[in-house]
Amino acid sequence: MRKDDPRLEGVGAVEEANAAVGVVRAFLADAWVGEILESVQNHLFALSHALLGASVEPKPLIRAEDVHQLEAWIDAVAQELFPLQNFVIPTGVPAAALLHWARTVVRRAERRVVALREDGGLEVAMKYLNRLSDLLFVLARKLNHEQGIGDIIASF
Repeated sequence: MRKDDPRLEGVGAVEEANAAVGVVRAFLADAWVGEILESVQNHLFALSHALLGASVEPKPLIRAEDVHQLEAWIDAVAQELFPLQNFVIPTGVPAAALLHWARTVVRRAERRVVALREDGGLEVAMKYLNRLSDLLFVLARKLNHEQGIGDIIASF
């Protein structure tokens, strides 16, 4: 496989997302968020593996249950936050700012995986990455909220 193969681009983007989540974990003081992100990192490794093997045989290493778990975490965290009606400036305490950054890296990985969809077998992976970016967003908001920093609303 060539270094510029779209599949390797997808794998590389997922690996970069995994590293970004790892950087967030290095700056966390909250054990509960760290446990969530450790689970996420394991799923991202599984997703990288599945992307490498999908051209031969799709491997269901990311399952619908994994997406449902992300959604459950999103719902649990979001219940403690005010609903948003505006765009939020990605900043705050260091771990929250890094979560915002990791979210954008995950979005890029999602775009790379979406580009591979004609290979088939990647629907759950695309959903996982989509929901993961949402989870990282609400976790960033939650960490800021816990530190008494409200959402900083964009004014444009």
